[in-house]
Amino acid sequence: MTTLKVTTTENGEVIALPKGILAKLGLKNGDRLVIDETAEGLTFRSESAEEIQLAILNKIVTDDGDLLRRLAE
Repeated sequence: MTTLKVTTTENGEVIALPKGILAKLGLKNGDRLVIDETAEGLTFRSESAEEIQLAILNKIVTDDGDLLRRLAE
C-alpha cells in the first residue's frame, strides 16, 4: 500500500506519484493519466494511443469543422 499526500498549489490540489508507480503505469512528464471509475473503485492507467488520436481528431473537428467541410467540397 502506498499513502500519498494531497498538496495545494496555486492551480488546485495535486498528488505527486512516486517514480516507481509512474514507471508501472508507463507514464512520463507530460503524459495524461486516465482514471476510470468501476464498481470496485478507481483504476489508473496511461492514456492509449487511440485515445490520444481520438482527442486530437475531436479537437480538429470542433475547432476547424467549417474548414474541413469546405475542403471536402
